[in-house]
Amino acid sequence: SFKKYVVTFNEIDAIIVPQQSLVERGGGHVSFKLEERNAFLNYLDEIGEKVPNVTVIGTTNRVAKTDSLDAAALSRFNDKIMVDYPDKELLREALTMHLKEFGGESFINEHKDKWDDFAESLVKRKFSFRDLDYITDTSKRYHLADYLEDKNAKFKFEYLEKARNKL
Repeated sequence: SFKKYVVTFNEIDAIIVPQQSLVERGGGHVSFKLEERNAFLNYLDEIGEKVPNVTVIGTTNRVAKTDSLDAAALSRFNDKIMVDYPDKELLREALTMHLKEFGGESFINEHKDKWDDFAESLVKRKFSFRDLDYITDTSKRYHLADYLEDKNAKFKFEYLEKARNKL
C-alpha cells in the first residue's frame, strides 16, 4: 500500500494564466510565462498518470465561469468545488468563535438588534472569512486601546461596526 499525499497550490491562477491572456498582454516575459505555464500543465499530467497516490489541489478566489480561468488547466482537475461566501448563520458561528473571550454567543445575543443588520451588511457586501478575521482583529485592537485608558472598558459592538466600515 502506498502512502497518500496531497499537494496544494494556493492562488493557482497566478501560475496557470490563460494562454490567450498572456499573448494579449504582450511584453518580454510572455514567452517565459508561456513556458512556465506549459511546464506546469505537463507536470500535472504526469502526476495524474504516473503517481496515483498524489492528489493535487489548486485554490483560487476566481470563479471559473465568469473570470475566464484557463480551460486547459481546469481540465487537469477532476473535481471543481465552488465555496460560496458565508451566509448569516456561518458568519454568526465564526464571529461567536472569534469573540469567545468577550462572551461569544451571549455577546451577539445581547446585541441582537444590531447583529442582524451587521450580518446582513457583511452578506450583501460578500465579505469572506478573511474579511471577518480582519474585522474581529481590528475591533479587538480598538478595545485594547480603550482598555489601556480604562481597565473597566468593555468590548463594544461599535468596534465591529467601525472595523467593518474601515474595510
